[in-house]
Amino acid sequence: MRALLVLVFLAPLTAAACTEDGLALFVQEKYKESEKLFEQAVAENPKSAECRLWLGRAYGRRAERASGLAKIGALSLGRKLRVKFTEAVELEPENLVALQALFEFHVEAPGIVGGDVDQARALAERIAALHPGMGLRAQAALHRRDEDWPAAEAALRKAIDLEPEDVGHRLS
Repeated sequence: MRALLVLVFLAPLTAAACTEDGLALFVQEKYKESEKLFEQAVAENPKSAECRLWLGRAYGRRAERASGLAKIGALSLGRKLRVKFTEAVELEPENLVALQALFEFHVEAPGIVGGDVDQARALAERIAALHPGMGLRAQAALHRRDEDWPAAEAALRKAIDLEPEDVGHRLS
């Protein structure tokens, strides 16, 4: 019995367990540790968009929190984040969570790590084709980035008119 317990303890975690344990560490703001588990989950389940999204989020949080000389390493993490979000979209082209994550990256990230407004505009169109209300929110984000406040407000008002029950429009 003792040998069986040791084998169970030493057995590699499954992708689901890695993701679950990674999420627990992520919530505790232990991003580097969660990153390792998400990397393991991606390795075990290479077709999972969700695992790639969480790995990208872990990279992103580490990059956001970098200070001092660590900011140089944050550039690499930003690039890795873009790659993982892009892979998630490639795996599941109609996954709105993945599309939105990649869109937000392209809107917010500087060009040096791969942020690209033209890519964001193309992603906003893809989002709109799948979910018109979310597409309008994406358009509003692009207008905010350009500091075109009246256009941003108009897009959000259209989103609210289109889907008055969707709280997300009101929180944008």
